[in-house]
Amino acid sequence: MRNARRYGALCVLFYAFCAQSTAQTITGSISGTLTDDSGAIVPDTIVSIHNELTGETRKTKTAATGEFLVSALQPGRYTVVVDKAGFKGLRVTGLTLTANQRRLWA
Repeated sequence: MRNARRYGALCVLFYAFCAQSTAQTITGSISGTLTDDSGAIVPDTIVSIHNELTGETRKTKTAATGEFLVSALQPGRYTVVVDKAGFKGLRVTGLTLTANQRRLWA
């Protein structure tokens, strides 16, 4: 009986360890709010996030609030490109993203 209790306790500890280790992430995210020079929000704008090492590009569109979020990005160096008709484009290179980092881009 004593061995059964130890085995049960060991299984519970193993399960808790596995559940915790799978909850950890190795990716990060880049988010921000786009505004123009006067501080007005710029909605419906294409934001491209380009991994400088792998060449992968992810695109999203800003919400009505000007906010955007691109998650599940591998750690690395990124280029952010903002493009909207009628506005001057913006390109920022060399943004470093680490694991579990949520980088606020402004």
